[in-house]
Amino acid sequence: MLQLAEDLHLDENCTEILIFAWLGECETQFVFTRDEFIRGMAKANVHTVGELEEHLKGRLAHFAIDKDHKDLYEFAYKYNLDKTRNLASLKKKDCAALWRIFFTGRWNELENCIHFLRTQRKVRTVKLDTFSLLWDFILTYPTGDYNTHDPKGSWPVLLDQYVLWRSENK
Repeated sequence: MLQLAEDLHLDENCTEILIFAWLGECETQFVFTRDEFIRGMAKANVHTVGELEEHLKGRLAHFAIDKDHKDLYEFAYKYNLDKTRNLASLKKKDCAALWRIFFTGRWNELENCIHFLRTQRKVRTVKLDTFSLLWDFILTYPTGDYNTHDPKGSWPVLLDQYVLWRSENK
């Protein structure tokens, strides 16, 4: 994986490498098996590293918060789980890092949400369900106008708490 990142002139922690890991359906963070590499190249429909570099840049340029990209978002969560320790949820700081990758420049409430999460002392990790539903939450409230938010709705408690906190901290 490090060699691929070097060949692509990219940092191994960049979004393009994450996209390639998603295309290859990689199971272990920072490791590409031969089959995963071949699968990633085939899904990208490219034959050379140069073509792959252009493909990944194009994918990144067209990334949007929409239903078509949610599977990449959920893959990123699962890809970042510490499988050596059988952890089923991500630390807050890891979620914040992923949210910055996916939502910077795309969601105005991003830094408020991350700040809120940091203030929640009882919350140490974020489960996949909450992480995943944040995507839907953003689609539902793209501007951060929570006037129509129903706290008795089906959002995770953490998101309901965020809306309450946000209304108290404008």
